[in-house]
Amino acid sequence: MFICQYAVGQKTIKFSYLVNGYSIADKKKPFIGMDLEFSTIRKYSHDNEFKESRLFTGSNDDYIFYKIINQVWYYRRNGKWVLFYDYKNKKGGVIELFKKTYVILFKKQIKIQNQRLHIISLKVGNGLSNHNPEYFFNPVDGVVLIRTPSGILLDRKDYLKKPLSYTESTKF
Repeated sequence: MFICQYAVGQKTIKFSYLVNGYSIADKKKPFIGMDLEFSTIRKYSHDNEFKESRLFTGSNDDYIFYKIINQVWYYRRNGKWVLFYDYKNKKGGVIELFKKTYVILFKKQIKIQNQRLHIISLKVGNGLSNHNPEYFFNPVDGVVLIRTPSGILLDRKDYLKKPLSYTESTKF
């Protein structure tokens, strides 16, 4: 679902992340992973600056401020712009979430429905390995797919032209 609303001098978009690959008829019965579905709110202050809720904050009341310059994403931390992810150089920064420090790591580049995406993950800064989600990142749109540790795919409904086939979803 893609909703676009306009406030005074500000564009607001709601992005819905839904389990990939089921039909509207399936929504009448429980589906594995449906409890993981969520929406984010993105509020633009300029074409390349916005704040986004929920994705890395866990709440639609908390936001992270982002700025994109030449496919490099920055986020606001302690009043300064610091690296979130550099798409060209496949390099992530460090982000603090839920009182833990994570390193954003490039895993690999893939192509889905003629779109190049980077799979990135978050690694706990102290080197301990966790079973974390993988985020499929586009340099313009940000996170457009999420693979949970159990393998469930959530896709941002405004991004893909059609749900991924089984073959597509298992090749990466």
